[in-house]
Amino acid sequence: MDPAEYHIPDDPEEIESIIETLPKGIVSVKTIRGKARYYHQWYENHRQQTKYIRFEDYPELKSRIEYRKELEKRLEQIRPKRSEPIRYQLDVLTGDALRTMTYDVIDLDRRDCYPILERYLHSRSRKVCVLYGLRRTGKSTLMLHAIDGLSDEEFERAAYIHIEKGDSLASLRHDLFLLQEQGFRFVFIDEATLIDGFIDSSAFFADVIAAMGMRIVLSGTDSLGFLLAQNDLLYGKVVCIHTTYIPYREHRRLLGIEDVDDYIRYGGVLRQGEFDIESPPETIDDLAFYDESTASKYVDIAIARNIQNSLKKYDWGNNFRSLVMLNEYGLLTGAINRVVSHTNHRFLATVMNDDYHSQYVDEVVRNVGEDRNPTTRDDVFDLIDMDRLNSELMKALDISNPDERARLSMANVEDIRDYLELLEVFTKMPVETQDPHRDVSSYSLCIQSGMRFCQAQEFVRILSREEAFRNKPPEKRRAILDRAEETIFRHMLEEIVLYDTLMSVDARRYSVFKLFLLKGDVDMVIVDNKELTCTLFEIKHSSSDVPTQYRRLFDPECCDYIERTWGRIVGRFVLYRGTKKDTGKGVRYLNVSEFLANLPKSAKDLFKTDAGPRTSTEKEE
Repeated sequence: MDPAEYHIPDDPEEIESIIETLPKGIVSVKTIRGKARYYHQWYENHRQQTKYIRFEDYPELKSRIEYRKELEKRLEQIRPKRSEPIRYQLDVLTGDALRTMTYDVIDLDRRDCYPILERYLHSRSRKVCVLYGLRRTGKSTLMLHAIDGLSDEEFERAAYIHIEKGDSLASLRHDLFLLQEQGFRFVFIDEATLIDGFIDSSAFFADVIAAMGMRIVLSGTDSLGFLLAQNDLLYGKVVCIHTTYIPYREHRRLLGIEDVDDYIRYGGVLRQGEFDIESPPETIDDLAFYDESTASKYVDIAIARNIQNSLKKYDWGNNFRSLVMLNEYGLLTGAINRVVSHTNHRFLATVMNDDYHSQYVDEVVRNVGEDRNPTTRDDVFDLIDMDRLNSELMKALDISNPDERARLSMANVEDIRDYLELLEVFTKMPVETQDPHRDVSSYSLCIQSGMRFCQAQEFVRILSREEAFRNKPPEKRRAILDRAEETIFRHMLEEIVLYDTLMSVDARRYSVFKLFLLKGDVDMVIVDNKELTCTLFEIKHSSSDVPTQYRRLFDPECCDYIERTWGRIVGRFVLYRGTKKDTGKGVRYLNVSEFLANLPKSAKDLFKTDAGPRTSTEKEE
């Protein structure tokens, strides 16, 4: 049918009768193995139908569908308007109002996980898509980017629903059916978990709504509930996109912050990039890890309440397990803080129930009191009441000793650890050990680096208020604080490098781990399991190179053990904050920020380097 032959009558009844004779839907062209294929797609009984059409039928079908659309437009113009507009029961945005919302994200770069969401939206999947992660990790922005990325035709069929506390599941169902009747295909539901009973009814969105051809994207604050439902009610019916883990290279790309120290301070969230960190405005509460007060608030709101709310709402509260009493007595937040603060300690009930003692206090005291450099070595900690200092630190972190509150059982610790790992607050550290008697199964890495940094940094703030410290000369005070902060940064940097590398390389080929030896340790080992070769790393927060930094990498006993166990050593490196250089002694210095920014390539390329001096094992052979 030639468009010139379109007959557009003015009588609504005549238009409707013609429409009934015309095909509905759209025609699409797909290239399969280099050959164009033509398809007719339409909705019938709430289900999408697809039919292959021949090339010779394509022009006529396309013309008849376009004719139908012209008639529908004319009918909308002359048909009497509804006496009442469409009334949604929730906050539903479409059209111009929705387009306005996307303006805020137009200039923002997209998360690395965005392509997963884009593929889902343009797939024929009958699943729902769930965005889950801790607060301020980009879930809502990811939604808006997806909406902005829709074509004009797709955008006309997109809707955004923002859930408020008190909204009912019945109202959400009503609005979804109303949207479906109007031909909407893409629905984004933000803060979905605020609706009571939402998680327990989540299968409805896959079994009914998604089955009608709609793409449903869900996001919610209580992300643990989604994770529990994924293994139960939504098993096999959901595409999950994690947002919590933000590697250094992505954080750097999104916020333009290249200093790895800034990532250590605030790396767990994306929000801080909007503010001047040195001169924070009145909205300092929005900075999740600005100081211990805001970090504790983040632990409380984003993590502890996440766990509590999700467990209350999911499966009628039957997943609290051993944490029931802690929750009922209001002790769960403090217990979670205690576990987070002991992230690198073994998760044993005996450790957790000892009077609280910060790992950083022990190490800083040792580093300052035994420092080889006389300008930074000091006896200040011999003059300070360490019990009182620890007490102040406990108060700041909302941690109580077991004689003051209920004791943490092994089951308590394990349950908290399980939920924190599900939320990606921390994960098991990849560790190998030469000592068969050393238990390394409980070593963990904190993924939310900023949160743990603030807990450690609080010790530095408390120390600076001590009278014995204030009585020291200014240059001595500065040296002590620098040494304390260096201890904190060094630990954080080691964990960041280890985890980012682990998550970047192909786990089927490469193994990444920290190695504990009988004497000392190697900060990171990467093993090429195909070639049976290894690269060894020391990780330093320093910007200067000193031969003692890499002495462990050439220790004969260490190297012999590594080569007997995993394969030939082909590279030795020090990752530090200085410039790239070759010592000419078989070890190379690499800038740690550039190494992290270029993962996984920067790690894999190191296997192509020269192995350096041969070990004693190689010489014997």
